[in-house]
Amino acid sequence: TGIRDVDNPNFPLKGFKGTIYEGGTKVPGFIYSPFYQNPGYRYRGIIHFVDIMPTMFGSLGYPHNRSPRYKHEIDGIDHSNVLSTRGTPPRSIMVYNLDDDFLAPVLSSIQTTPKFQVGIRENNWKLILGQPKSLHRSYREAKAHGGISETTHTMELYNLEKDPEESTNLAFLEPLMVERLTKI
Repeated sequence: TGIRDVDNPNFPLKGFKGTIYEGGTKVPGFIYSPFYQNPGYRYRGIIHFVDIMPTMFGSLGYPHNRSPRYKHEIDGIDHSNVLSTRGTPPRSIMVYNLDDDFLAPVLSSIQTTPKFQVGIRENNWKLILGQPKSLHRSYREAKAHGGISETTHTMELYNLEKDPEESTNLAFLEPLMVERLTKI
């Protein structure tokens, strides 16, 4: 991205808050509970914000995806069993979507085109599509140029197990994986 490491609070991960790179989507967290007997365990599964509530309820013994008070279904996936057994994570796919509605209004100009960025992750593979200046902090530079009005789009594919910093774009080397992820 051309941004110096000292300017990136999430170094060595690529990206910042508000981007769909790992530095913008990973959030540290921890669970302390007498129900989990795995001290120091680092969960490597994909967990979405909506999974936190069903996981907490599952940890307390309530049925999967049910609110204990209202008995309504809730969004998200319960990860509590996996956290206690170190089994296979229940979520393997995540779609990150930050589109025109979420970008700052300063990007608007008379001659704008629809702006979008989307990330699709399956296990360790992550596909990123969108307009380059909307994918990272350089969108702030666009303010001085009347907004993002470019028509170019980018396609980036990363294997997060081998490249957690998202430094090597594999999109042109792995066309079958790109095709697979675009169908999700």
